[in-house]
Amino acid sequence: MDAIRLQNYRNETEILPGIAMENIVDACLRGRLNLFVVGETGEGKTQLENDILGLFGNKGFFEQGRNDLTIKEMFTRLNLEKLRTAKTSEEVKEFTRHMGCPVYVIDEMTRCIPAVQNQFFNLFDGFITIDGVKYKLGSSGYSIGIASGNIGNGRYVGTSETDRALRDRMHLILDVDYFPKTANDTLEVLAAKSDPRVSDASCDDRTKDIIMLHEKLKQKRPTLLQYIAVMYLVHGLDCYSDHNGSGQSKRKNKNVWPGCVQGHDRGSDASLIFPFSTRAAISALTLAQAFSEIRKENGMPYESSIEPVLDAAYLIGAQSGVLHPSAVDAHYNSNPYTAMNAVVEGVRAEFAAKVDALKEAIKSAKSGRLIHANKFTGRFSYVKDVLERTAMQAKERK
Repeated sequence: MDAIRLQNYRNETEILPGIAMENIVDACLRGRLNLFVVGETGEGKTQLENDILGLFGNKGFFEQGRNDLTIKEMFTRLNLEKLRTAKTSEEVKEFTRHMGCPVYVIDEMTRCIPAVQNQFFNLFDGFITIDGVKYKLGSSGYSIGIASGNIGNGRYVGTSETDRALRDRMHLILDVDYFPKTANDTLEVLAAKSDPRVSDASCDDRTKDIIMLHEKLKQKRPTLLQYIAVMYLVHGLDCYSDHNGSGQSKRKNKNVWPGCVQGHDRGSDASLIFPFSTRAAISALTLAQAFSEIRKENGMPYESSIEPVLDAAYLIGAQSGVLHPSAVDAHYNSNPYTAMNAVVEGVRAEFAAKVDALKEAIKSAKSGRLIHANKFTGRFSYVKDVLERTAMQAKERK
């Protein structure tokens, strides 16, 4: 199957080793992960959206963000021919073609006030609610949300902040300003265009191919080590030591976090990052699986099954709202990717010290025996529960 290629948008800068912007789009399409692209104006965000629409034969839903936008009205219309015979107003309503779109694009989403942005919750979750009835969206069970916007330093008049819950539903938020085009990318765009307007994408309809890639990815099961790695983002990052050396939970102290954390300077994630939500952890695991497939197809397979999880965590965590802004500003020059990289490096070091024991413990648990379980304490306490559950299930199968 041919690779997913963008027709007009160009950015060959490596966002991760072996992963450029086109690969990010490919991974999100395979994983059915919503993508929110933010950054400076005029750098190709809308062009990227148009190219993604082109991959679906331009049969998607596209709307520009505005404050009078009512999503519900996009999915229903009045059938005037039924006005004479209808007994109720409901009988003259019918659904529009938007119900069956495989991709839903909101351009300049941050141009909408928060009350309008909240309408996108269900849209990006793959359904719409009309008159109290829930209807699934998409084609052959597949729908994905794409959005763009400007966030940051208040330079854009009329933009609004994005709610944390909506950011979490976007699965992956990528600020392209941190991964600018190469000089060759810019030259290629300049040579191809004489019109500064966004170009239409006229590439072949790849909807069936994309759905097939998605179904293939769904069949790929993560390893138990990968589950343990992504669970660290939920459970391990939740733990910190107080001034008495006692283990505490960030979630349980959420109303005073990070002010409740004392004695943690740069290099510690105790006051830097809040634990991932379960939804974000699922997104990270799915993105990791997609990265693994793409790099393998490109002849650059990962050497460790933990690495794609860490790559996914780096990209998702940087813009998902889990980093504390004051700590990022104070210690990482206001760069969330530098801050998230520091977190990932810390997690990588933690796992490097325990990976051999983890592999041995997992192998034994799959045969119904527990070894090394008591070695996993503190931030790794959750591993004991995983091993006990695995061993119990193994015994039940015998």
